[in-house]
Amino acid sequence: SVCWYQGSGKTDYFQILLQFIADVKVHLGIKRTVYVGASSGGFAALAYSRKDPGSVCIAANPQTNLYHFYGQMVEDYHRECWAQDYDLETFLALDRFNLDQQYAQTFENTVVYLQNTTDRLHLYNHFVPFAAAMKANRHFVPWVGFWGVLDHPDSVPFVSTISLWLRALSLIEGIDSNELLLAFHDVSKTMTTSSNAAVQESIAPDPEMLRLNRMLKEWTAREGV
Repeated sequence: SVCWYQGSGKTDYFQILLQFIADVKVHLGIKRTVYVGASSGGFAALAYSRKDPGSVCIAANPQTNLYHFYGQMVEDYHRECWAQDYDLETFLALDRFNLDQQYAQTFENTVVYLQNTTDRLHLYNHFVPFAAAMKANRHFVPWVGFWGVLDHPDSVPFVSTISLWLRALSLIEGIDSNELLLAFHDVSKTMTTSSNAAVQESIAPDPEMLRLNRMLKEWTAREGV
């Protein structure tokens, strides 16, 4: 059900996609790449961004080490894609599946790591070991919080969270984390002001919306929804 964009022992899609991205960057003249992903896509964003010096990764609730993830999902992936090359223990020990270890060695990208506090499996099994491996590296921006959604799926909302980081990145030229944080602060402040103004404008309920809401409640009660 999940392959972390890593391919298989037979076809190394990780290397294929790295080359494809590099070719697209040259063709389009792209100077800075941003990799965005959540959960297994967050693992992929971290893995691909590290291989792209000067890029930025925005990872939300990512896995960082397959050894610490759900056994069945990892075992299924190993059985279908890697069992012909490695037994399970050797497979889990491969450097490519341990981003904590990779990032502890060296990296030339900037990582914005967004972690929901109620997603405890990813907080303790993935965020904490990864953060410990950073050793106060200024290219690592940890952002732990709660955005109104419990547990793992969609608990770091794109519109109210990730999109703000993307907007902040559009305001700076490089990947300096301090510049990015200052830009993010300005964007967040602007969005908060705009939201407060919108709330003030919408205090008075719209009669048509009230009518439609009443009809919806009556229908759901009648249909037993």
